[in-house]
Amino acid sequence: MDLSRISTLANRQWSTNRFDKWAEDLHAVCGRFQPKPVEPGKQVRGGVSRKELSGLVFAHVVNDLDRIVRSPSDIRRDDKGDLLLLIQVEGQCGVEQRDVRFMLAAGDCTLLDSAVPLAFNFGGTLSNHVSLHLPRQAILAAQPMGLGGPRKLDGYDPMAVVLRALFAKLLTMPSEPEAQPLIGLLNDAIRQSLIDAVPKGGVVEAAEIRLQRARFLIEQNLTIPELGVTWLADRLGVSIRTLQEDFRISGQSCTEVIRECRLRRVHDRLRRYGLRQGETIASIALSAGFNDISYFNRSFRSMFGGTPGDFLRPN
Repeated sequence: MDLSRISTLANRQWSTNRFDKWAEDLHAVCGRFQPKPVEPGKQVRGGVSRKELSGLVFAHVVNDLDRIVRSPSDIRRDDKGDLLLLIQVEGQCGVEQRDVRFMLAAGDCTLLDSAVPLAFNFGGTLSNHVSLHLPRQAILAAQPMGLGGPRKLDGYDPMAVVLRALFAKLLTMPSEPEAQPLIGLLNDAIRQSLIDAVPKGGVVEAAEIRLQRARFLIEQNLTIPELGVTWLADRLGVSIRTLQEDFRISGQSCTEVIRECRLRRVHDRLRRYGLRQGETIASIALSAGFNDISYFNRSFRSMFGGTPGDFLRPN
């Protein structure tokens, strides 16, 4: 489930509120942030709400203001010094912190430091985002170098997909005990994708992270005909040669990884569900991205030591 599919977060007709009431709600949920309307006295479309889960606070902020700022004086007068994992649900939001500026579109993610001056720019257009207020110690304990400048994850980045999925799962979680494993996964995903620290393993660690993202993209896009090293390199923002070298170091080519992922999908599908009405082994292979059934059969036997029919669950 993605955030845009949660009815309480997106695709709603947002009501308007008095500016002073909206600002009061913002202070109660997020601390000392100063909202700036496009015009004095203008009502604000949207609202501010919160959800608490296992000690964590989610804030949902919808507005059509000009901007929201957090100044050094706000920071001094506020006891909140959390890190803010922010995901844009709808609209756009400009972000400024530590001389870094970028625009968030729907699906994009970033990690911000509420102990450092910060500004959000909306220009009077509707913006809808969800943020998770994270205790600094939980995220930075394993990062002695601390948090650097904010980093933007584009919505198509596989780690952004992971973060949105974990957010959506936590926001719809019925009970707190079930949330604990997901919170651990979320913290790990944040450290991998958004913490700006000196890499422990230099180039090798960077290659491992790229490969993790590449494998995630492969798993999510097995049926795309153009799936390959060129398609992956374009979405990961690296050269084809760099990504080819990453795979070479891992001991497999990109083509080999894609083929194995497709074979495993067919293998798991046959073992778990067998053939449903109207299905054939060939149709399942085609749905996994294979377009040559003879090649599929040879590859399957080579990898699993038997024919696809040998692993077929009886109906």
